Amino acid sequence: MKKKISLFIAFALGIGMLSAQTPAVMVSTSPGWHKITSKTVDFKQERDEISVVGADRFSAIRFMVTDAPIDLTSLEIWFEDGTHQDVAEHTPIEAGKESRVISISGGPRDIDKIVFVYKTLANRKDEKASVDVYGLKPDENAATMRDADRERIADRERAKTGARPRVDNGGVEVPSPAVVVNDKDGWHRIAETTVNFSKEKDMVSVMGSDRFAKIKFRVVDAGIEIADMTIAYEDGTTQDVPVKSTFTAGQESRIIDLPGSEKNIKTISFVYHTIPNQANDKAHLEIWGYKTNADKKTGMK
Repeated sequence: MKKKISLFIAFALGIGMLSAQTPAVMVSTSPGWHKITSKTVDFKQERDEISVVGADRFSAIRFMVTDAPIDLTSLEIWFEDGTHQDVAEHTPIEAGKESRVISISGGPRDIDKIVFVYKTLANRKDEKASVDVYGLKPDENAATMRDADRERIADRERAKTGARPRVDNGGVEVPSPAVVVNDKDGWHRIAETTVNFSKEKDMVSVMGSDRFAKIKFRVVDAGIEIADMTIAYEDGTTQDVPVKSTFTAGQESRIIDLPGSEKNIKTISFVYHTIPNQANDKAHLEIWGYKTNADKKTGMK
């Protein structure tokens, strides 16, 4: 009798543990973003395990918060091979905001579960937050294209625009210096560079007519995550630009004002990487500068 009671208790506990996990059944294998699940978040800190079953192979995830803000304490992604990825978020997220795109370490992998520790933050309407979790499915056919093939295609595209191709220096890609010739007022494309999937630092040397009042950049082909950006001037000063954001393909940055009326740019440095995407393309970054020629108009040097 005692044995039967013990078995019943064990069975009941097992059912309780299973019910704590929210299974998300994925059916579609089409490339692109898919909603994995939606969760309502309590005011008391809780741990949610979202089990992903079915077509569970993803290259990135992101989540959107609605109704009320949340305080995210911890986020882990567990894979079917038993390993996991700790994601450094640990920050409040406002209602109506999205998280950054979180790349899966090592490329597309089969997700077993996603674990959140979070709570709804106090708000005037006492509404509970809702969290929608999305996953990005890669195009596995595109993944068979070799990096060398993609680089040759990228070089051909750069040649069409007159940009110089990147060269290999002992296995390390080095961008060619950007030579600016045109000195007319308005926007000019300074340089263009290809962004790898691993985090890298790129430095673009600006030569020639390198005096600008503002700069901006545009992302093409694929999304990128920028961690840092620094502009170095010929007078030895530098300007750290707070970017730390994700940009989708086709998106432009804000216009970045340079100190004073205009300054001579020596180099522009980025720390960034391409976000895994459905076409498996590397991102391209176009850098633009704006000339006012204010010093020439006023006769200043």
